[in-house]
Amino acid sequence: MADTIVAPSSDEAEQYPSPVRGKGGPIPTPARLTGDARALWDLAFEDALQVECQTAVDPRQCAIQVAWKAVKEKYGETSEDFVTRDVDEPKKWRGGNQGASEKSMASEEDTAMTDEKLALAARGAGIDPIALQKRRAVRAKEAAEDQALLNAGYSDHPARRPDNVSSAEWSRLPIEERTVGAVVWRRHCLRSYAEAVEDAVLGGWKAEKNPHRGSEWIFKSWVETPDGWQLVRGILVRLVDKSDWYMKEVSRGSSLSLAIRVAPDEVRR
Repeated sequence: MADTIVAPSSDEAEQYPSPVRGKGGPIPTPARLTGDARALWDLAFEDALQVECQTAVDPRQCAIQVAWKAVKEKYGETSEDFVTRDVDEPKKWRGGNQGASEKSMASEEDTAMTDEKLALAARGAGIDPIALQKRRAVRAKEAAEDQALLNAGYSDHPARRPDNVSSAEWSRLPIEERTVGAVVWRRHCLRSYAEAVEDAVLGGWKAEKNPHRGSEWIFKSWVETPDGWQLVRGILVRLVDKSDWYMKEVSRGSSLSLAIRVAPDEVRR
């Protein structure tokens, strides 16, 4: 799909970085619902706010009733005890300007949550905390192995073609992008993307695969804006010389557009 839509201004994008603070307070979450039931409640709540409850006197209360009706029909759950989902702004994953041969992978461990906090956040977001910790452990191991290659002085050596890059694509790359250091840098950015996706979900964003770009995730969350409580969709982008990813707004409200023009110094997945 062509990236043809004009993106929001940088000032506008910075104005709405924080998810899940809606008009009238934090978004309510059923205290006793977990797993698929919780996911169903959240989805029904969001859809109702966007469609059938838009013109209601109290859209939030209307959406709550619609969400409970959906859960009751499938699971027989009728409790309306709530906790508030009052999350902090997602991490800003800011990095330095070093090249791959100088980039330290230690930041991947330095910024990681403690096991206890990670498990609690994962459960709250409907994520399997054990699987999440295993994935992060694998990435930490891969990062250490890549750092060892750089420490051993192999950064400028020719690299073997990665399995996920075709021969034709590999041959088109300039020589400097076919070195061990360049390959390590790309792997580091991909690990950083995976971690950023998890952090966004833990921070309250809902994630789904972009149907037009198989490797990219689309995120959505209800955000309080000057125009009221709106559903915002975004993608993760990074600056070309940095590995840290940040959220960029794609569309807002009822728009389902997934097209966006990223800045010349930005890269999307």
